[in-house]
Amino acid sequence: MSRPMHEGDLGSNGCLVSGASGLSHDFANAAHVKQLQSLFVKYGLTSDEIVGGALIGIYSKKGCMQDAEVAFRKVINRDLMCGTAIITAYAQAGQGENAVNHFLLMLQEGVIPNEYTIASCVNGSGQIGSLVAGQLLHSVATKAGHVNDLFVAGALVDMYGKCNLIPDDETLFSEQVSRDTAL
Repeated sequence: MSRPMHEGDLGSNGCLVSGASGLSHDFANAAHVKQLQSLFVKYGLTSDEIVGGALIGIYSKKGCMQDAEVAFRKVINRDLMCGTAIITAYAQAGQGENAVNHFLLMLQEGVIPNEYTIASCVNGSGQIGSLVAGQLLHSVATKAGHVNDLFVAGALVDMYGKCNLIPDDETLFSEQVSRDTAL
């Protein structure tokens, strides 16, 4: 497989490269990821949002958040997937402030968050005990129609609990249309 990739022109075949990076995620160490990224650089694919999102995911799973940030910054047209990837990566790495900052950047760039983006960022704001950020995210979730999504609602309940606002926590819980064991 590597021979045709070196001989041919990958052009904008981000899906092929993203698939290769998925294999790298499962089996490689950080050094292998760097080698794969070098191939992406050689073919000019690091600015592609699919490749960038894949690299963010790979680096964050390896605990290399600085490399994930570099991959994010190299993407020219950052989309919902790329923004959600970096926000989720920071939230899962316990770096809630960076998750919130990237959420704000995403909004500034005109990217509309989905329920997964919001839930990840709410988790990040709960980690740092930022009630202001959590309330902003609650407002965004309400306006976007995602406040009743189980992931978003669960994250909001958790965030309010971490910020010691039990009345808001209980109100949100009682207003939910549907509940599961997580909520």
